[in-house]
Amino acid sequence: MAEELSPLSATDRAVLEGLASRAGTVVSRATLRRLARIFDLSERRCEASIGVIRRALGDDAIRTVRSRGWMLQVEYLDRAVSLLDSEAHLQDL
Repeated sequence: MAEELSPLSATDRAVLEGLASRAGTVVSRATLRRLARIFDLSERRCEASIGVIRRALGDDAIRTVRSRGWMLQVEYLDRAVSLLDSEAHLQDL
């Protein structure tokens, strides 16, 4: 069986790390940019990263809070950490 390719780019990974660090709380785009240390993260790219993360964790993993930002649901935190750990392992290969 062929090894599955990593579903997350470096930007997606940084966004997930930012959301995971604040799981259960709404994170604004500005805060997410700061947490992910991605200061040139455009609105479109940010939403694309959220989409990639939803596909990796499940559609319900990230809640959109209109005009405020996004929230990683606490019940998905373990899955997010596992994904980040597996991503780190793939980067080490």
